[in-house]
Amino acid sequence: MKIISIANRKGGVGKTVLSANIAYELSRLGYLVIMVDLDPQSDLTKIYSASVHDASGTTGTIFDLLCKRKSIEDCLMSVYDNLYLIPGSKELAYLNFSGIEGVIKEEIKDNPQLDEVDFVIIDHPPALNESTLAGLIASDEVLVVSDAEIFGMTNLDDLFKDLERIKHEWNKGLHLIGLVINKVDFRRNLTKHLLKEAQKEFEHFIFSTGINYDTAVPMSTHRNIPLRRLDWHSRALTQVVSIVAEMLERMECKHGDAQIVGK
Repeated sequence: MKIISIANRKGGVGKTVLSANIAYELSRLGYLVIMVDLDPQSDLTKIYSASVHDASGTTGTIFDLLCKRKSIEDCLMSVYDNLYLIPGSKELAYLNFSGIEGVIKEEIKDNPQLDEVDFVIIDHPPALNESTLAGLIASDEVLVVSDAEIFGMTNLDDLFKDLERIKHEWNKGLHLIGLVINKVDFRRNLTKHLLKEAQKEFEHFIFSTGINYDTAVPMSTHRNIPLRRLDWHSRALTQVVSIVAEMLERMECKHGDAQIVGK
């Protein structure tokens, strides 16, 4: 099992949509995938709300799991073939007690009942809080998503420093897969400038494929379905498929002692 965190401290960069579609594409490749919605806004859960198959009457959420009010079996919801979801909860916003840092590791990563799971995709809130820390401590990999906007790009240095500190203090096995640039619009000079600067500073981390603006993205979230089920010809889907392929390749070629940031 590999646990992959999709993260950024800034909201609105598109990490939830990317999380949902990466998970779906991995499941289509035959991998058994669990999605974990750690964001109190529960947008990942909303994206799949039209697809949830809950014949068992499951009502547990990630909040219930973190508080140990329910077992993971009570929180897993079947979405599609090979794809499961642990739903989010607005109660996560009020999670302010210590002692949960190791719960996701204990309940998911170290759970022998989940030995057949290939990937766990964690969608994080745009904040470094207790639930985010719990997710990153349990993770093997972290994929950073940023939009091609000035605040999104200038925030990356601080984010990478946070990840390096978490790696040093809590999870020495944490590895940065890379950086995906989302919402790219090459008609804007600002976008071209920001991407040029990012290539200089983070050239080894930036994925070769970004995601351009595509009307299929908001349309798929509005209809609560992944991109492939809306329009398998869409440009955004083609780019997500390329990102998944590159992500799998990068994870195979990683070096365990590499720094989060550094050339």
